Amino acid sequence: MGEFRQFEIKLPMRIAVLWAAAFGCYVYGDLLSHWVPGAQERMDAGQMGPLGTVTPGLLAGIGVFMSIPALMIALSVILPAQWSRWLNLVLGVIYTLLVASSLLSAPPFYVYLSGVAVILTASIAWLAWSWPKQQS
Repeated sequence: MGEFRQFEIKLPMRIAVLWAAAFGCYVYGDLLSHWVPGAQERMDAGQMGPLGTVTPGLLAGIGVFMSIPALMIALSVILPAQWSRWLNLVLGVIYTLLVASSLLSAPPFYVYLSGVAVILTASIAWLAWSWPKQQS
C-alpha cells in the first residue's frame, strides 16, 4: 500500500482550529455544569458560583469573555500576520491563566475540560510566539 500524502496546514489555520477546540471545551464545561447537584437552585437564586450574584453587567462580561475565542477562530485566519500573532499571543496567555485559575475548586469533568483548554490555549500562545518571520 502507498503512503498517505501529508499536506501542510498553514499556521493561522492551525491556530484557528485550536481556538475552535478550546471554545468547544468552554461550552461543554458550562453546559455540563448545569447538571451538578444544586446548580439549578443556585441559578434560580441568581447566584453564579464564585462570580457571585448575577447582574446584567456580569452577564455582559461573560458574553464578551465567551465571544472572544469564537471571534479568534475567524480573526486568526483573516487578520494580517503581525496582528494575528500578537493578538493570539496575548489572548492565548490570558485565557491560559484565567482558565487555569478555575481548576482549583471545580468538579472532575470541569477540571478535565479546563485542563484540555489550558493545553490548547498554551499551544496557541506558543505557536504565536514562535511564528516564523517572512524571509526576504
